[in-house]
Amino acid sequence: MLTKFGPLDVLGMIGKSRTWEDLVCSAQSKEIESGVQVRVLNLETLIAVKEELGFPRDTAMLPILRQALKEWSERWPE
Repeated sequence: MLTKFGPLDVLGMIGKSRTWEDLVCSAQSKEIESGVQVRVLNLETLIAVKEELGFPRDTAMLPILRQALKEWSERWPE
């Protein structure tokens, strides 16, 4: 589905049968426009899901996501 914010995939589950209930604790709410909130997976969980899937387009993104996580962790340690 194409929205004014870009493409939107609506899935019943991702990875190895991960559901909304499985993932909601690993997501943060982000405001993309005044009054419009979306939930976004954290990088650790996104990496794990893409590793589980193993599709070429998912594995191609893993080095970029891992580097982003490394830089984020160095910049804002917990």
